[in-house]
Amino acid sequence: MSNKSASSSEIVLAYPGEEQWELWTGDTKKGSGVLRHERSDKGNASSPSEFRGVSHYAFPVTSVFCSPFWAAAEDESLVPDIVEMRLEANGTKPDYGMGQHYDFVTLDREEERSLLMPILIADGKPIDLPKGDADHFDISPNFLALPRNHLVLWRELGRWVAVATRKGQPAYFQALNSTDLNADAMLELKCLLMQLHGQGVIEDLTGIVVWSRQLNEESRALLEAEAEMNVHVEDRPHPLLPERLLDLLPNSVAENRETAAKRQKIRNWISAAALFYVLMLAGFAAFFFWKKQEVTKLTASVGKLRQDVGWIEPTANRWNALGDAIHLDRFPLELFLRALQDMPETGVRVLDYDVNTDRILLKGEAVNRSMANRYISKLKANKTLGDYEWTHQPFKMDKTGIVTFELKGDYLYGSA
Repeated sequence: MSNKSASSSEIVLAYPGEEQWELWTGDTKKGSGVLRHERSDKGNASSPSEFRGVSHYAFPVTSVFCSPFWAAAEDESLVPDIVEMRLEANGTKPDYGMGQHYDFVTLDREEERSLLMPILIADGKPIDLPKGDADHFDISPNFLALPRNHLVLWRELGRWVAVATRKGQPAYFQALNSTDLNADAMLELKCLLMQLHGQGVIEDLTGIVVWSRQLNEESRALLEAEAEMNVHVEDRPHPLLPERLLDLLPNSVAENRETAAKRQKIRNWISAAALFYVLMLAGFAAFFFWKKQEVTKLTASVGKLRQDVGWIEPTANRWNALGDAIHLDRFPLELFLRALQDMPETGVRVLDYDVNTDRILLKGEAVNRSMANRYISKLKANKTLGDYEWTHQPFKMDKTGIVTFELKGDYLYGSA
């Protein structure tokens, strides 16, 4: 059995009643797990999906089954593996979907063997679940105080349910095929008890308890005569919260939880990104404020320095304005002569030439593309024109093969 216990103090149980689902509530802080039935209109429903806020869900016996067996198990740590191998050998081990589809209970122990009861969610049967699922899942017999070594019968959602107990625990349970406790039901019960006795699952039973006032005296007498045991008829007791819960989880609930976990992870990422964005904005705001303060200080410093050295800039501007007049290597004629240094005597000639303070424009023609390329390459390699960066437009060739080219040299140091 799973070691998971009910940790929440507020209990809302969806339990299968005789004909309808019942809603039971309680608080573990105020008692010993005793639950009370909701007497309002919301206390009964044809489906648990009509209930909200359910914390515990009791599987109807029709939705689960068990297969108790004795196994040699001296080492308790090997018991889960033994149960798994047994289910695989029987072909009953669930291998579909997500969730936890089976658990087991150790019913009894002897010197070299243990009585184990695997409990499985029935494969392929639709499970009617409460609105919003539930936190904990167990089987309906585990929520009832069962008498020791008895056969217990009660009605569950219109079906008769039989539970054979061993030392106060459900050692076997199933829903009867017969809708009434008639002769067919008696035969079914006799075969069931014979099989359980033969397998050593149950000890000698001391009686039969029927938790239903729907059993008439004739059926009670027939059951007592066929089973050769005393039959007591009484009301079904109120459900109690088990000390330990089985570790069962339907596939649909597992899928919903995984989807919810993924959504929560996405929400966490979005929240983290939003927080990072807010912190980043706050950081930028703080950085901007700090930089603004720095700019204010620098502006004040520049203002003070301008008073001390403000005369330098206008003087430098006036001096630079004289650059073309006083620097011989910037004379337009000097630049033109340097551009002609690499021009061959024949095959290339200048058509137009223009120069100002920040660029040189040179238009020429050559007898073929090879001559034009050779001249442009030499011009770009001319160290006396190293202060200029040269580019040229695509060549234009007329019908006679004459190539026209246009060169532009940009002054690398800005306007003089």
